[in-house]
Amino acid sequence: MNKPDGIYRDDTKEEIYFIDLNQPITVLLASPSKFFLEGINRVLRNEKGIIIVWLAHDQEEIEKNLERIKPDILFIDNRALKFDVPRILPLINSGTKLILLGDRSTAELGLPNIIYLTRHTSSSELILAMRKSLYRTMAINIEEYKPSAISSLTPSSMDEPETIIDLTEEVFFEEEDDDDKIKLFDDEISLEENINTVDHGFDHTDHPHSQWRKRNGSPRFRALRQFSLFLLLAFGAIYFGNKYLYPDTGFSFISFNLFRPTDPKIESKIKMALTEQGLPYINVSVDEGKAVLSGKVQSEEDYSKAGIIAKEVKGVKDVENHLVIEKTVAHGESIPDAEETEFLQHKLNDELAKENDEKVSHLNNKKNERPDEPVVEKKAAYSRGIPKMEVLHPIQRETSQDREQESDSKVSSSIGKKETSNRLTVEKEANESRRLQILSQLESEVRRKEVVEFIRTNREQPRELEGDDRVSVLLSTIDESIARDIEKDLADEGYENIKVSVNNGEVFLIGEVKTHQEHIRLHRIALRTSGVKKVKSVLGVSEYSNMQ
Repeated sequence: MNKPDGIYRDDTKEEIYFIDLNQPITVLLASPSKFFLEGINRVLRNEKGIIIVWLAHDQEEIEKNLERIKPDILFIDNRALKFDVPRILPLINSGTKLILLGDRSTAELGLPNIIYLTRHTSSSELILAMRKSLYRTMAINIEEYKPSAISSLTPSSMDEPETIIDLTEEVFFEEEDDDDKIKLFDDEISLEENINTVDHGFDHTDHPHSQWRKRNGSPRFRALRQFSLFLLLAFGAIYFGNKYLYPDTGFSFISFNLFRPTDPKIESKIKMALTEQGLPYINVSVDEGKAVLSGKVQSEEDYSKAGIIAKEVKGVKDVENHLVIEKTVAHGESIPDAEETEFLQHKLNDELAKENDEKVSHLNNKKNERPDEPVVEKKAAYSRGIPKMEVLHPIQRETSQDREQESDSKVSSSIGKKETSNRLTVEKEANESRRLQILSQLESEVRRKEVVEFIRTNREQPRELEGDDRVSVLLSTIDESIARDIEKDLADEGYENIKVSVNNGEVFLIGEVKTHQEHIRLHRIALRTSGVKKVKSVLGVSEYSNMQ
């Protein structure tokens, strides 16, 4: 469009003006229509350097604020002839310039020193007229005006309804090469019924920028339309491509190709899920979304469970389950081929009973040699009074004067794949009270009570015991023994802060480790302990907490 230059030439009067675009201009707007005032205010408020100081709706407001504010420009919309301009002229001082908006019929009237605009004036021409008016003199003599000009400046005697002026443009300014660039945008405004409507105040249909915009459209909205069209085409291609490639999986094309997780992340998620479900010892590898499981599990249930867990991890396309089922016989369970097992077990019990009788007899033969040493005598039937594999081993101390020493005897036997290590120890502890302690490992608390009662009813009172001497029975279950063994193994590996709880062979690890590898390592340490059926983890992993 045509932009105002720094020097402006008025060919009609052969005058040259220097236009300072940075000089601020204060404007008082006057119109009987509030819609027109709001519209023209929107047009001018975005123009750099133009300041709207007042909006006047009637003659009284103009006269009062004209003297008080003394604006640079008084802009009057007098198309409806509602204002008495000749009455206002004497109030205008030399610093205030008058711009008058009139009807087309008065466009050719001679009004010296007044900038007269019509309804066909564009907004850019209005702004330029405001800047030009600053260099006009205001030596106005109303008597010199023609009668036709005076009539165009005075209120109409006709009792017409107030007119509403609709502005159909807004003006925005953007700096370009230190000048102002004007952009025009049309906006249709509908009017209420029963209101006499006059055409818009500024007709810019013949403006060069308007003609160009009609041919090409607004640059801003044209770019927005092009971008919207691009997005529409892109999502259309994705949608129909997805329907063609993945007809049954929804938006899997987007999830697997735009936001596809990497193989290491998938592998880490599978291992984490397996560990949470009590299967930390399973090996996992992932290649292009295909997960391969390897290792050993103890049951068909764990085999199927591991495959399901891996399949549910996001990003897994397929699962190859190479797990091997290796059944182990836990303590107290039956061994396959029950007849052979029962035969071997009876034979072992007889041998243990015979060995126990020999040891008890040997201890009894030494009673006379050391009469001051308390000895516990037991019969072979004692070993059969407790469950199979649980045998009493009395241990003879050297003398009552020797330093306290501990020894114990373990019975270990292997039957097929079953390894049994059950200890029942009678330990005589020489301390100040000469207390006799009986230590044992049993399967449950119920068995503990049974053995205590058995010992109390079957043991013989030691001879030559002082009155304050007493016999105490200290028994522990197999679960407690397993817990102690695991805690010792963990302490040897440097994990003293891990707590261990065992219930019927099921181990619970409680605490916190630094990495997922340490998590798996603790599981393996617990699983290799004799008597452990299952390991469940309540361990926290620091590296996962930091990631969140």
